[in-house]
Amino acid sequence: LGMGKISVGPPYFNAVFVPIVLVLFGFMGIGPIIRWKKSKAGEIKKQLLIPAIIALVTGVAAPFIAGGQFNAWVMCGVAATAWIMLSTFRAAYN
Repeated sequence: LGMGKISVGPPYFNAVFVPIVLVLFGFMGIGPIIRWKKSKAGEIKKQLLIPAIIALVTGVAAPFIAGGQFNAWVMCGVAATAWIMLSTFRAAYN
């Protein structure tokens, strides 16, 4: 169309992609626990409450342990990683 180049740089990428991925990570933690059409919300909540609490505590503590300064992206990344690992371990050993 002769309108020049359009590029997607880091600000746009971070603003759009990161929130979408964090939501998908939440579902990745729930996925291994759910039994198709047989799971009840209370049962899933009971199984994932402890992994969720540990993931949140780990995410909040990680930036302070690593470098002493708070970074929200580091907190979200560590919490999401801990959430996926802990919920997968919970599903494997349950």
